[in-house]
Amino acid sequence: MEDLVLGLDGGGTKTHLVVTRQDGRIVLGVVGAGVNPMDNPQWRPDLENLLRHAIPMFSSIRFAVLGLPGYAEVESVSRTADDAVDQLLPVPHRNENDVRVALDGAFLGEPGTLVLAGTGAMAMARGGDGRITRVGGWGEAFSDEGGAYWIGHQALRQASRALDGRLDAPAFVAALLAEIGAEGKDRPEALMGWFLSLKHARSGIAALARFVDRLADVGDPTAVAIMTAAAAELTSQLETAQRLSGQTGQTWSAAGSVFQSRTIIDLMSRINSPYRPAALAPIGGAVWSALRSAGIQPGASFVQTFTAELARVFARPLPDPAGGSTDTRASNTLPRKVFP
Repeated sequence: MEDLVLGLDGGGTKTHLVVTRQDGRIVLGVVGAGVNPMDNPQWRPDLENLLRHAIPMFSSIRFAVLGLPGYAEVESVSRTADDAVDQLLPVPHRNENDVRVALDGAFLGEPGTLVLAGTGAMAMARGGDGRITRVGGWGEAFSDEGGAYWIGHQALRQASRALDGRLDAPAFVAALLAEIGAEGKDRPEALMGWFLSLKHARSGIAALARFVDRLADVGDPTAVAIMTAAAAELTSQLETAQRLSGQTGQTWSAAGSVFQSRTIIDLMSRINSPYRPAALAPIGGAVWSALRSAGIQPGASFVQTFTAELARVFARPLPDPAGGSTDTRASNTLPRKVFP
């Protein structure tokens, strides 16, 4: 039987799993719920549901790399994750932080700094000596500045201020209430009732980031201010990670849904460091690392093949700040917005 590898990119809102041949062709692609142990009490059953799809292939999988939220950040979380994966995945494997596998995918093991802004946000840098530096990514209790949850939370904060008279933003409030299906209702009750109805508050609030971005695109001042603040927070994380890792002014890359925002892209294009599109999406980083751990050197066409396979297997490409490009040359031009 042919040799396969398994990669998993776990997030706060959703998780992607693929089983891949050595040349980058995907034989299994599955999307499931987020598997963050710190905000999803059902994370283990959700992870088990994903891995169950790969059971028929276990005998052919030479190695698996799982990028997991919170891993290598909190000892108890890492230990619990190790125990769960050991029981659920009877193939050689290694667990990593989800941002670490995204960094591997972005630079294929070379030095550089990645800013990942999905539900949460973090900057991670690999210095010339191989040392890893991380900034941000503390979770919503500490803010997770610049991520989709943070953007959505800022939207709710500003809406509540407008509803009780502390902020003059009637158009923003009206648009937000329409977005959550609460127009025409008692406004404070509608906003709080919507929040209390959420099955997974972090994902529900993070989903508001796209709404804020759409309003920013048409010039709503409250939305523009929120997205501008998000860009400033992400820039701060990037520049701090670069400084601490000795990478100041060196190449950086980006991943995550927030980097599909035109406002974020325009503002962060002004950073005085060359931007390089990620070589691979985060799930590709997990696969690339699994191949290397299995003693398989990815071929010259692996990046192009795997990227094309993601577009084929999934209904639409995974968030790709390179706009689908596999060109890894550094530039100061960030890609344009790609989601509606």
